[in-house]
Amino acid sequence: MQFEVDGDDYIVAVQVTYDKIFGYDSDIITSITFSTFKGKTSPPYGLDTENKFVLKEKNGGKLVGFHGRAGEILYALGAYFTTTTTPLTPAKKLPAVGGDEGTAWDDGAFDGVKKVYIGQAQDGISAVKFVYDKGAEDIVGDEHGNDTLLGFEEV
Repeated sequence: MQFEVDGDDYIVAVQVTYDKIFGYDSDIITSITFSTFKGKTSPPYGLDTENKFVLKEKNGGKLVGFHGRAGEILYALGAYFTTTTTPLTPAKKLPAVGGDEGTAWDDGAFDGVKKVYIGQAQDGISAVKFVYDKGAEDIVGDEHGNDTLLGFEEV
């Protein structure tokens, strides 16, 4: 299940679902869904649950980075958005949503998000990894969470 964003489009919202799952002391991220400026929406990656939160900049900004908390699974996910394409305006950091377990991580803000890799666990998201645009260069972020036997989905 691959979701591609056209070259003249960009991600403006990330819907995160989270829930308290048996075996975990905190809420965990159960699914991630992406929406673009031109109205495309990805399928949910992971197990879609009732507790939903949408990460987006109120003025329709462009997704330019991620941060969150991870351990043996992804506990929380936050994002950076910018309302301009110039690097002079700093990206706005939206708080991470989900649980408070795991270790905090922060990839920072870039020119854009080029690829997203989502590792799925039985009950949620086990790991995420991002490839960012910075000028003409691709920046590969660290993997956050744990590898999964179910593999990675590429967005």
